[in-house]
Amino acid sequence: MQKIIITPNEVAALLGYSESYGRKIIRDLKKKLGKKHITYKTFADDYGFTIEEVMNGVKEKKIA
Repeated sequence: MQKIIITPNEVAALLGYSESYGRKIIRDLKKKLGKKHITYKTFADDYGFTIEEVMNGVKEKKIA
């Protein structure tokens, strides 16, 4: 089964921020969207990326 929830360290690496700022981004998205978890697709849609860009970025940076 493939992992679908994006983590703060993945967000931070993709955007070039610290992990603590990645946590803030995830927290803000959860609040804004009223969701318990943020998926790769949700993150991609909200930040204007394609899902492929997010998945490839995570894979390239060997995050997880």
